[in-house]
Amino acid sequence: MRSVSEPSHTVFLSYASQDAGAAQKIYQALCAAGIKVFLDQSELRGGDAWDQKIRHEIRECALFIPIVSQHTQERLEGYFRHEWNLAVARTHHMAQQKPFLVPVVIDDIREHEAFVPDAFRAVQWTRLPGGDTPPAFVEIIQRLLTPAISPLSAVSSAAAAIREQGRPSRRLRRVVLAIGTIGVVLALAYFVANEYRIPRHETPEAAARAGATPTTFNPPPNSIAVLPFMNLSGDKEQEYFSDGLTEELLNSLARIKELQVAARKSHDVNRPFCLALVYGKLGRRTDAETMLNAWRAEAFNSATSVAMIYAQWGNAARALEALETAVRQRDPLLERLKVNDLLDPLRLEPRFQAIERELKFPE
Repeated sequence: MRSVSEPSHTVFLSYASQDAGAAQKIYQALCAAGIKVFLDQSELRGGDAWDQKIRHEIRECALFIPIVSQHTQERLEGYFRHEWNLAVARTHHMAQQKPFLVPVVIDDIREHEAFVPDAFRAVQWTRLPGGDTPPAFVEIIQRLLTPAISPLSAVSSAAAAIREQGRPSRRLRRVVLAIGTIGVVLALAYFVANEYRIPRHETPEAAARAGATPTTFNPPPNSIAVLPFMNLSGDKEQEYFSDGLTEELLNSLARIKELQVAARKSHDVNRPFCLALVYGKLGRRTDAETMLNAWRAEAFNSATSVAMIYAQWGNAARALEALETAVRQRDPLLERLKVNDLLDPLRLEPRFQAIERELKFPE
């Protein structure tokens, strides 16, 4: 891989023509840091064999940054999609641990709804609203372009620098603590969301008649999943610090041969559920309600999962209402009612015990 200081291009920016303004902002921020960037609008000159030039730059670049937006969503055909496919084809010749694709979202498009190649969903995404590029994102790109610095050594160097400068500021400690706490809680919530999501066509009665055993969570041996860290500091400039932590942790874990590191391809499906739990525990009721509404809009939502959220919020009345709805709807998730830890706050409630009796679980 070429170093950042070499004259050839190291970062390729791919975008729909309607997003030229946002692409320019990202381009200027990276160039200001001494990073070489290929942006066709400013780089191509008359007489260039345009298509061959593009192919050459994608073949030679160190990082490929596709800009995803509502404009790319609306354009089901376009040359930028050709660029995306060329970049994905190049990854077929790379080790999984090699960073190359760095998708950037510049508006409110959600990852699991975006019309992008599957390879994009397997890596960390970054949100740069309107193309505004903070220094933290530039630092992430610089680290990815420096092969001599591994993600773990970069973290170690940063820690050493902090020790040299004395104790970290109170605000930085709050940021790191908030990010670490939310990462742990999200990981637990992700485990719960995956363990309790079962096929919708299977009811407790049908499973009992068939002699089936309850659906269990059977991850591959030595597997681990990393959800995005969340910035709860209130300082939006720290958003990219949390993104960087996630990316470095994923890359570092991927270097351990004994581990199977799950990509982020399907994590966002359960994200509203996880965040509703987390925000409720943190007392951020408005954010929690927003995430609950978002979860209700998801295809995987069920009345039982809504009851789990309310139970963890301490709202027994709403949780029991949701459970009674689940019974009427014959929600398959009720199969795990007796072992669902998220419903433990309800177990002494007479209405909950009545539901258990109605479902006639075997003793």
